[in-house]
Amino acid sequence: MRGGRSRWTTRHVRVLLVAGLALAMSGCGAASDAGGGGDKQYVIGSWTRGFSVVLTDRVAETAANDDQLKVNNYSDLQQLYTDVLSGKADMTIGGPDVFASQAAKGAPIHIAATVSPNSTALVGKSEITSAEHLKGKRIAAITTSGGWRITKALLADKFGVKEGEDFEVVNVPNAESGVTQVAAGTADFAVGWEPAVTSAVRANPGMRVAFSSSDAKPGETFGTGWQLVLAVRDSVSKDAEQRAVERLQEAAQWLNEHPEEADKYATKQGFKAGTAANVMQQSVHAFVVKPVDGEVVTQLKEQLALIHRTGTDEKEPPARFYGGSN
Repeated sequence: MRGGRSRWTTRHVRVLLVAGLALAMSGCGAASDAGGGGDKQYVIGSWTRGFSVVLTDRVAETAANDDQLKVNNYSDLQQLYTDVLSGKADMTIGGPDVFASQAAKGAPIHIAATVSPNSTALVGKSEITSAEHLKGKRIAAITTSGGWRITKALLADKFGVKEGEDFEVVNVPNAESGVTQVAAGTADFAVGWEPAVTSAVRANPGMRVAFSSSDAKPGETFGTGWQLVLAVRDSVSKDAEQRAVERLQEAAQWLNEHPEEADKYATKQGFKAGTAANVMQQSVHAFVVKPVDGEVVTQLKEQLALIHRTGTDEKEPPARFYGGSN
């Protein structure tokens, strides 16, 4: 949602599906041989077009001499997920519903920790406070994204509206395309998440946050909504998994306390200067990294149940998905 080349294109549901279960079950990659001895170096795969790269870049810097953990950056999201499923990478950050869908199909992955609360929003030129504000409207969204699935579920839960019946959805390749359609009047609202939402409002006079995840009162629906989580292959040792979570926790705490430093990492990846710092100073997209425990499991299950109940009919992931490891 800024000028120039997009850093916010999200295709993670589609690319995980095309990666295939054969790769998911093979575990044949170099990174993830079972057993994990002391000289084993595990790989965190990080997508450079997602905001979480700020977190993993900090981890890469502080773990430069760590012989058990390293960060590999990917500009190609499809290749990242393919590598995680095949075992060339051991863990990555993404939407919980995406990983749940794959685990339900047999992929050997589980959630080890939370990373970021939900910050999805609809931007437009008017507010959304009732179902009437959505009926007959056109929403531009990256329809394969977990962010859209969460937003659609929250709209259905709060207003009782459904895609195709009450409003039309047009698929766009990236968030900027959605905002462009709103500005041109060919769409009424566009879906995005922070810090892209803040960038869009700043760059387009008359644009505003029409509906945000906080408007949906997540405490009344599924507790704290989690937009990003850390997914880990089941073959990763428990010690290595804990080490990765601790590294992410240290990085998150430091970045939350030094938002100006977060902006430095973001601009290195091509984000507009000032955006990340501004968003984090407002606590809109603070990182919250904590291991999956009973409370988080309940929140994730309720979040996934809401998404399935209001949108998709999918199998439940196995119990090990919620924090399980070998």
